Amino acid sequence: MDNSTGYTIRTAASRTGLSEHVLRVWERRHNAVCPRRDDNGRRIYSDADLQRLLMLSRLVEKGQSIGRIADLDEQQLQQQLSALEAGGPEGTAQTDVTAHQQVQEALLKSVLESAKRYDIEACCTALAAAVIGMNVDDLMKSVCSPIMQAIGDEWQAGRLNEAQEHIIGIAFTSFFLPRITSSLNRARAPAAIFATFPDEQHQMGLLFLASMAATRNIRCFYLGSNLPEQSIAQAANHVNASVVCISVVKKVSPKRLADRLQNLREMIDSDTEIWLGGFGLNDVDITGLPPGCIVHRHDSMIAALDRLARRYIAA
Repeated sequence: MDNSTGYTIRTAASRTGLSEHVLRVWERRHNAVCPRRDDNGRRIYSDADLQRLLMLSRLVEKGQSIGRIADLDEQQLQQQLSALEAGGPEGTAQTDVTAHQQVQEALLKSVLESAKRYDIEACCTALAAAVIGMNVDDLMKSVCSPIMQAIGDEWQAGRLNEAQEHIIGIAFTSFFLPRITSSLNRARAPAAIFATFPDEQHQMGLLFLASMAATRNIRCFYLGSNLPEQSIAQAANHVNASVVCISVVKKVSPKRLADRLQNLREMIDSDTEIWLGGFGLNDVDITGLPPGCIVHRHDSMIAALDRLARRYIAA
């Protein structure tokens, strides 16, 4: 150390291999490290600061963007390093996209493995690291769909039980729900209800949809799973919802689904649309659904959200 309390920026640059200019930029633009200042205003770096800078530097060398990784904590940085280094020999040239995909795959695997160990904290940490730097629309394709497919595969193979599946659900909820509820301060924005019918416990797809809506100036009232039609209708009428979004993942008989939709249709405003989505609709005959009920796949759902958001912009 240059003195008894830490390292100057010159020494930090020498020990990390980063220039003093890069150190300043990473601090000012990305808040990658926050060295303390001495009485003369000079930056003083700790051992922990240097260790963090070394990990960031190694990840950047392997193709990661500093803007994408600057907010990660030390555990997440180490997970990314381990994932990259496990994918090939040191010094292998990789594009930023390829490196990020490899990290993502490793972290999504870590989500599953953490859940199998009943380690909720590690599961949440791995999920947060997997989605860093991604826009919400890409999450469905790159994170949400793969993890849901993996959960289904592990369940069918008997390698995942209900409690472990719930742990993954907790991780997704803790990550997405604050982003969803932040949309509620838009007083003039169109309102949307997000819920599932009784006996439908799966709500991750619903979380993903509400998250995409929240980025589009839509007020998102996330009610969760397993709700009777009357409760959904009461909420929709109270907030004057423009649309009610219902997720159907579990296989359901077309008649039961149609009956529930008809009940809901009769209890809400005639101008309120009902949007349906989810894997459970793959084999359902949609021709017999009540008026105003629209089944959306991924692309058409995004387009519908965009149209709903434009009502707010136009107003």
